Amino acid sequence: MSPQLLVMLCGIVTAGGVLYSALLIMLMVSLANLFFHWRTLDLLISGCGALLFSAYLVSVSAWAAQPSQMLSCLPRFVQEWA
Repeated sequence: MSPQLLVMLCGIVTAGGVLYSALLIMLMVSLANLFFHWRTLDLLISGCGALLFSAYLVSVSAWAAQPSQMLSCLPRFVQEWA
């Protein structure tokens, strides 16, 4: 595997925290939309949800592709645990 691809995969795999934060924000916005009932916000939430879960799929498939090489992306204490 080329070093450039490994660096890209490390970036994708370690993006889990950002994806989780985006998921929490999307959840809060959708709960707020229960009170406002804005149709445009419904469309925005559904579009962002589709993009977000597509990014989750890319992240998980990158992890599943090369799990032994992906351990180098993780912090040292996680490497020892795995």
